[in-house]
Amino acid sequence: MTRHILIADDSSFLREHLRDLIERHPGWEVIEAGDGVEAVRKSQQSAPDAVVLDLRMPQMDGLAAGHRLMQLMPELPVALFSAETSSQLQRAAQANGIRAVFSKTQWPQLFRWLEVVLGSLPPTHVRGRLPHAA
Repeated sequence: MTRHILIADDSSFLREHLRDLIERHPGWEVIEAGDGVEAVRKSQQSAPDAVVLDLRMPQMDGLAAGHRLMQLMPELPVALFSAETSSQLQRAAQANGIRAVFSKTQWPQLFRWLEVVLGSLPPTHVRGRLPHAA
């Protein structure tokens, strides 16, 4: 069963690197977005099984994108993957419905989180897609 993970980061290098690592896992495929607005749009179109957002992105940052995704898709597992982490960021993420915050140096923890959340969800085709609602 294929699981789809949306990765949103304004760094194409980081997106490509994450894609290479994530797609080594059997049955995982990546959808890429370059900013928060694109992440929300692509999530509505493709109904990913999990979303990983960078904090600092143009047009809409990761906190705002996570908040919007929680309004549209409240059951969607969303994580923040950021160069900076702090207890204040953890609280802000939680207040916006984001389930986890990982430093960009915490690759193993991010992958363990994905394994846990992706193992506990029904497949995308069962959940269905949302109509576009900006």
